[in-house]
Amino acid sequence: MKHISFRLLIGLITFALGVVSVTLWLIYQPSPTEKIEEPPCKTCAAIYSISAGLPTLSFCEMVSRSENYYKVVRVRATFGNDAGQLSMYDRNCEGNGIVAEFADDYQSCDGAREALSKYSGWGALDFDGHSEVVVVGRYGPLNDTGSPNYKGWGFKIMCLEEASPGLPQ
Repeated sequence: MKHISFRLLIGLITFALGVVSVTLWLIYQPSPTEKIEEPPCKTCAAIYSISAGLPTLSFCEMVSRSENYYKVVRVRATFGNDAGQLSMYDRNCEGNGIVAEFADDYQSCDGAREALSKYSGWGALDFDGHSEVVVVGRYGPLNDTGSPNYKGWGFKIMCLEEASPGLPQ
């Protein structure tokens, strides 16, 4: 009888710990990223008015054609966060990518900022990662970003439109 009571007590404690663990997990789990607003988004309207009819360029098109320099363009690229050093690149073109920085007053479509943080670790979370993005901004000279790879040029992000999980490295 003593062995049965002891086993029953151990079983009840295990059950109670399981219930408490599941309850805490349900309460404190990260909320799923909300649906991302489809571009053009309302918060980036002022940026869109700078340059009407923004075509979406691939990262390779943007960096390889000088007529895209200094202009506000929409770019599809991979966004990288490596210990706070931000970059944009595309595995399909030569080179190591470019430095990226956010404009002080950058905007984002609803849900995009949270998705970028979730997938790349940039912002609120603290891990290195990458995310596929669609951004609006300008390729040209930047302020010194403090990056050892900084060569004076990069992409200034003015509007973050979309962010999704990056492909495995």
